[in-house]
Amino acid sequence: MRIEGNYPRHVELKIASNSAVSNVREEKNEERVKELQIAGKELTDAAKEANRRLEIYNRRVEFKIHEKTGDIIIRVMDSNTNEVIREIPPEKIKDMIANLLESIGLLVDEMI
Repeated sequence: MRIEGNYPRHVELKIASNSAVSNVREEKNEERVKELQIAGKELTDAAKEANRRLEIYNRRVEFKIHEKTGDIIIRVMDSNTNEVIREIPPEKIKDMIANLLESIGLLVDEMI
């Protein structure tokens, strides 16, 4: 199939460069997954060690990944009551940041 017409050459180059960028992104994503797996194992080991040391204070730590930002939230909990003693950083702050970033993204999309 042949399409005739006067099409600018930069369109063809842009299509080729997009596929090249896509390949690079896939490679970076694979690297990122491997990094996260290693970080996850280190985080799990650190949590186990922290919980072992905090047993005498009736405390434990929980690590949670914030869904929207992907950041780690650390919770210090009372082992007896399951009450959250401290949350670092507070999840409400992360929610506000995620909403702000989402709003900025919508604003930028509207301007473009």
